[in-house]
Amino acid sequence: MDTPIRCSVCGGRAASTVTFVWSSNGGAEHGCDGKPIKLKEKIEAIDKENKSTTYNFFDGDISKNYKVFKVFVQVFEKSDGGASVKFTIEYEKINENVEAPYGFLEFFEKSAKDIDSHLLKA
Repeated sequence: MDTPIRCSVCGGRAASTVTFVWSSNGGAEHGCDGKPIKLKEKIEAIDKENKSTTYNFFDGDISKNYKVFKVFVQVFEKSDGGASVKFTIEYEKINENVEAPYGFLEFFEKSAKDIDSHLLKA
C-alpha cells in the first residue's frame, strides 16, 4: 500500500493499537449486552483495493471469554451508487461454557443502522 490509511477513531495506521471502553451509552463509547466492555483493538490489515479492514480485539474484558476475537469489515459498492457492509467475526472461546458473541452481533447491527441513518441525512 503506497499511502497509509488513517483510522478515523485514533488517527493510527494498520498495526496501531487503541485502548477504549465499549458501553451502551452511545457517544464515543460503545457497548455490548448493555454493559461497558474494556478492551484493546489492533488494526491488523487495511486492504484498500478490497475495501476491507481487519481488527483484532484483545486484553481486558474480551480476554475473559475469548482466546481469539477478530472482526473483518468489508464494503461492497452497489451499481446504484449505494453500498453494503459485511461484518464477519472470527472467535475462539476460552472454553465450551462461553456463549457465542451474540451481543457483538447486535452491536454491529445497531452500528450499521446508525451509520445508515446518518448517511441518509447527508
